[in-house]
Amino acid sequence: MNWYIYSIIAMLCFSLMALLIKNLGVKGINETIILTYLFVFAAIMYLSYSYVGKMSLHVNITSLVILIIIAALSFAGNIFSVKGLLGAPNPGFSTAIVSVQILVIMLFSVLVFGSELTAIKSTGAVLVFIGAVMLAF
Repeated sequence: MNWYIYSIIAMLCFSLMALLIKNLGVKGINETIILTYLFVFAAIMYLSYSYVGKMSLHVNITSLVILIIIAALSFAGNIFSVKGLLGAPNPGFSTAIVSVQILVIMLFSVLVFGSELTAIKSTGAVLVFIGAVMLAF
């Protein structure tokens, strides 16, 4: 499979996950409890996946520091993402706004990794931004 198919599968998984999180929130379960269970179960799944695949979890110290920073960003991003999802009248609204991260990622990828950015791709990113702004009203 190529990156596009992987991305579509991820989109479907995250879509269903967002709807299930909203369902738990409607039932009165707060974001801290939701995310704690989510990450405990996910950690067990990742460890099992690594074990079955005979993958070493060893990384050098520089990579470990970067992973700790990623974990901190994930913690904050997930807390605020779920708070937005639970507070929004439609969970699609907050998810769309979070998805504006595409602009930051695209721009920094061009600057840091030398990634390609065509006119059509730039137009798509701008339309995502405009859509997110429209959801605020």
